Amino acid sequence: MLNGDAMMYAASLPKIAILLGAFVQAERGKLVLDEPTLASLNRMIRNSAQVDRDAVDRMIGVTARMRAPRDWRREKPCRHCFEVCS
Repeated sequence: MLNGDAMMYAASLPKIAILLGAFVQAERGKLVLDEPTLASLNRMIRNSAQVDRDAVDRMIGVTARMRAPRDWRREKPCRHCFEVCS
């Protein structure tokens, strides 16, 4: 096995964070999910298109991408009261 002891992430892993960041920004009203944006998201995930990955990353910004998983977890409705709890 080549580099069997080395930890590596899949090249598509950052695209999941970018996709989540795009939907978080859209939910906040900071990104419009129009036809061209949805087409870029689609190509980014289905075709692993680096050009579209870079374009969407620029649209949402690096800060939004890095904070999206944490913010998304925090903003999910509480399973007890169905409100967004802090």
